[in-house]
Amino acid sequence: MSRFCGSADIVTRVSDEDEAIRLQRYNREASLHPASYIQYSPADWYRLLKDRKRKQYYYNHIPARKLKSRL
Repeated sequence: MSRFCGSADIVTRVSDEDEAIRLQRYNREASLHPASYIQYSPADWYRLLKDRKRKQYYYNHIPARKLKSRL
């Protein structure tokens, strides 16, 4: 579906292999939308400190109710 998305569309990250294909075929990378630190749980803080990975506001398989409230 990446080929149909524009620059304002939300494209979530998938596997490293799929990201490489997306970049090669469509010259398109996933959109990064980091969550506000206020939304962090203790587990999110642990992940940030351990892996240096920010929590994403939009992510793969986000429930429709969450997506609706965020859009």
